[in-house]
Amino acid sequence: MADRQRFEQIKARHDRGEAISPEDQRFAQDIMARMRQADAAAQNSEYARTHPPRESTGLIPLPDLATVLYQGEPGGLYPEGRNTPPPAHLAAGLALAKGIVPLDQAGNPAAGGRIVFLTIGMSNTTQETQAFLKLAAADRSLNPKLTLVDGAQGSQIARITANPAANFWQVVEQRLAAEHATPAQVQVVWVKQANAGPTAPFPVEARRLQADLVATLRNLHDRYRN
Repeated sequence: MADRQRFEQIKARHDRGEAISPEDQRFAQDIMARMRQADAAAQNSEYARTHPPRESTGLIPLPDLATVLYQGEPGGLYPEGRNTPPPAHLAAGLALAKGIVPLDQAGNPAAGGRIVFLTIGMSNTTQETQAFLKLAAADRSLNPKLTLVDGAQGSQIARITANPAANFWQVVEQRLAAEHATPAQVQVVWVKQANAGPTAPFPVEARRLQADLVATLRNLHDRYRN
């Protein structure tokens, strides 16, 4: 109660235009921070009261839809609602993986070369990449020829990476150079992308993201031929 009274007195002096000492300013800021915390706690408590825990929201996860449609669209990770890759698709991917070898800076196979793993995306992607880099640095079983490069950048959403002239790509080149790697040495890319603030109804925004992802992959193909 005494703290609240002192706060009200300081506030009244402030409202009258009187000078407030640094000590009183710090005290008032501390009280306001505590008030905000109390308000947030009350809001969280009210939300918890009106939204009791439950095991399911009633929505089916997209990989579990099978032949069921979500707003007219199929689920699954692959066509026809399946979660396993088509045999030809899997075989093509494995063949590409088997062809990965260390490359020199010109992109030619070389025992002393590198295998560059590049990440592409927005803020979530770079945060996850940074955590992954720490884990990788401690893993002595990794191929010593492997070089991990975080090309992802905050706020650089799919709509931006879809543009081949975006400054995003110049920053990626700079980060490769900082690791003494070249575009010709990039053989593996992890892409995690999204578009912020969707406003159109489903599936319009999903189609936009799909188009942006396709354009992003084409940019990657044009820049990193290996």
